Amino acid sequence: MMRCACHIAFFVVLFFCGSCHKKNLGPCTGNCQVVHFTGMAYDQTAQKPLANVSVKVDMPRRQACTYCGDYQVASGSTKGDGTFDLSVSVDTSKVAAQYCTITVQGPSNYIVYAEPVGPGISADAYSNALEMPLFVDSTGRAPYKEYDFFSPVLLTVHLHRTGAIVPSEPSLSLSFIMGATSVSAWEVVETPTNADTSLTLHTGANVFTAINGIRYVTDSTKVNFTDSIRCVAGGNNSIDISY
Repeated sequence: MMRCACHIAFFVVLFFCGSCHKKNLGPCTGNCQVVHFTGMAYDQTAQKPLANVSVKVDMPRRQACTYCGDYQVASGSTKGDGTFDLSVSVDTSKVAAQYCTITVQGPSNYIVYAEPVGPGISADAYSNALEMPLFVDSTGRAPYKEYDFFSPVLLTVHLHRTGAIVPSEPSLSLSFIMGATSVSAWEVVETPTNADTSLTLHTGANVFTAINGIRYVTDSTKVNFTDSIRCVAGGNNSIDISY
């Protein structure tokens, strides 16, 4: 729940972070296959690579286990040029070697997605961690990806509803996009009291944030809109959107 000067808006954050306990796979003693993970961590705000940030790789267990997490198969950190290059031999009888999740942990004062802030909203402990689920090809190589991080800056979005609420679909779906790997989605429940609503969020400094909205105008018809803003550190970053 977020309270502005005159109104209250309710949102549901559609992205959740969390994981089961992960166990290190350990050295391979049989059914061994070498797998290879590469990528690059990049500071989009400063337009430079991110060195010495943590990288971990998990692979799913081959056998089902109700309360077991994935195996952690590799870990390391990025080099001075922001890249990482990790190889490990895994036991294919224990892990499904065609899948992996690479997690890059950025600096504590960075974010990977736009996130809501305000009274009653708890800080996300994983806001600086970017997880990338990937396929591993037949040679044991995961695709090379860029992992983008952003210095946070405050943005206020003033929403002005001009149409009637559809009783069967009384919501506005919003997505905030800072890049190909940075999309967060919220849902605002529309009520008669929040025709004018202000939302506050942290987004990336010195990059464009695209704001996409989808709303029902009849029981079966939706319309969408897109706007964008480039926020700067220390600025009064706000945008008005009528929909």
